[in-house]
This record gives sequence, structure tokens and C-alpha cells, in this order.
Amino acid sequence: MNKKAFQNKRNIIIVVIGLLVITLMTLALVQGKITAKRSKDLYEVYVVRTQEPVITDGISRPNQEKSYYYDPTNGVISAIHVKNGQNVKISDPLFAYHNETLVYQIEDAKTQQKRLYNQKKELQKQVDIDPTLKQSIAEIDAQIADLSTNIQRLREKANIVVYAPMEGKIILDSNKKTDPSAPFLHLISTTPMVVSTVSEYDYYALKTDQKVRVYINAEDREIEGTVTGIDELSTVSTVTAMGAGATGTGSAGGVNFTFYVAPEEAIHVDFSVQIKIPLEEIIIPEECILTEEEKEYVFVVKEGKAVKQEITREKKGLQMVLTSGLALGDEVLISPDSALIDGQEVRIKEGSGNAH
Repeated sequence: MNKKAFQNKRNIIIVVIGLLVITLMTLALVQGKITAKRSKDLYEVYVVRTQEPVITDGISRPNQEKSYYYDPTNGVISAIHVKNGQNVKISDPLFAYHNETLVYQIEDAKTQQKRLYNQKKELQKQVDIDPTLKQSIAEIDAQIADLSTNIQRLREKANIVVYAPMEGKIILDSNKKTDPSAPFLHLISTTPMVVSTVSEYDYYALKTDQKVRVYINAEDREIEGTVTGIDELSTVSTVTAMGAGATGTGSAGGVNFTFYVAPEEAIHVDFSVQIKIPLEEIIIPEECILTEEEKEYVFVVKEGKAVKQEITREKKGLQMVLTSGLALGDEVLISPDSALIDGQEVRIKEGSGNAH
């Protein structure tokens, strides 16, 4: 073999080796992309469901008497809707407070809200030039929403109407309606009922005429009951009005509100019970939610595909509760990546949805 033939053979070998290396690298890259895609398409899901019920302790009472003291922290008593000796039904108005100081706070909050609306309008005029302003607009929207919630609560506190939590007879001494040391109104009932308290954080879970479950500890049985009344004033307010010598049930870090339940079956006097208050609101984990242009979306799994679904939420207490967009039992992707598109086929991790 001459020198030229040897050189050609060597070049051919080098080319073949180079092609083989390129082929192997290409295969490895393609395989890596396939593996990455398979990994990316493997998701966990959250199954939409109602929350666990709030459980409170209570006690059965034979004939209930409730005394009402003037509480100056709530303003002045602007009206008394009952007369001495009158019989009242559940939810009949008894008396009302008006707090002028809170009215001024409402006006201040409205002024601040108006200022934020004007600020938002100015930013919206510039958002086409500077898209980063969308974040500032979103923050302003959050402040406006918080102010709306605060205004609503101030309105409720500025004009408090106290309703009868049970049927009964009124004993009224209107001369004491400005004296916080003595009750000016008594409501006496002979209807058996269950009395319990709920914290301020769960206050909005309650409503009059709501159905609850009552578990009787000593008998190991559960019956149905109906919420007949919820105190507008906390137990701390009542204790403050009664004087320093009284003891209250307010817990550290918050206050409690008394509420009343009419059981469907008789319960022995002074038996302890547990009341299960159902929570109808739906809470979606934040890691399921995507935000685009001030709107919120989730990906719902339908027939093996990720379907993009707009949702709406509102603030209730400390939580953001779902108002539209999903139904109980829907499977929502947890932590969907930014590359996921509407209608894309996805694979769900085995066992997902059970532990969440």
C-alpha cells in the first residue's frame, strides 16, 4: 500500500468515527429531551372539595336567660325595638348601636380608596409603554380590595343591630341603657338549646338557620341542629360591660362569639356536646393558580388533557375563597409549569389527589 492510499484510508476512518460520535450525541440529546418531556408532563393534582368542618364545644341548657349590658365601645344605643313584657321570636330585632367614630373611619377609607383608583388610572395610561407597571397595578388592586373589605366590616360595626337568638319574653329597663354596670334588657326562654362559642376567625362560617351536627359525648350519638342566633358582640365586650369582677371566655390572640343551636332531639341538661359547623366555601392551594393580566387561571384535567380554566376568588376573613370556575371533584394541576398549554395531554402521578 502506497503512502497516498494509506492517507485516504485514515481520513475515511476519521470521518466514520466523527459521524458515529455525532450520531451518538444526537441520540443522547433526543433521548434527554424525551425524558425531560415525560418528567415535565408528570403532574400531581388537587381534588376540589369542601373544607373540613369547624368543631366547637358546647353545653345543653334547659331554659336560657340572656342579659344585655350597654357597651360604650360600640357607640350609643340608637334604638330599642322591644317593650317590657313583650314576647319575641328568633331573629326579632332587640336594639341597635350607632358608632359615629366608625362612620368617620369609613369616610377616611373611602377617600384612600378613591386616591388608589386615581393612581391606578394613571398607571394604566402608561402600561403600554412600561409593561412592568402591571405588577404595581396588581398591588394597588389588592389594596383596594382590602379597603373594600375593611369598609364593609366598619359599616357592620358602625350600625350594629342585636337580634333575639331564641324565642322568649323581654324584661326591659330602658333607664339603664346608658349604664354599663347593670343589664338593661333580659331575654328569658324556656326552649331547650345548646350554647357554644366560635372564634373571631371562624365567625363568618356561621349564619342563622344554618344546619349543623351535634355530637353528644356521653351518649356517643349525633343529631342535627339549627343555628338560631349569633351574638353580634363578643364575650370580651360582654365581660367589659359587666365589670372587672366578671370572667370571660375570650382566648389568647382573639375573642369568641356566643351562638345558639336548637337540637332536633332532646339532650339531657348540662350534657357536653361538640358542634360540627360545615364550611361550604372552597379553598384552592396557591400553587395551583396562575396569574395573567390581573386574572387567575388553573389547569383542570379532563380526559387526560390540561384545560385552562379562569377562576374568580374573593377575600373572606383571612382566606381567599372560590366564587366561580370550578366544581367539587374537579382535578386541578399542582404547580403547572409555564410551558404548559391549553389542551396539552398530561400524565398524572399515581396516587396523586388522595393526600391533598
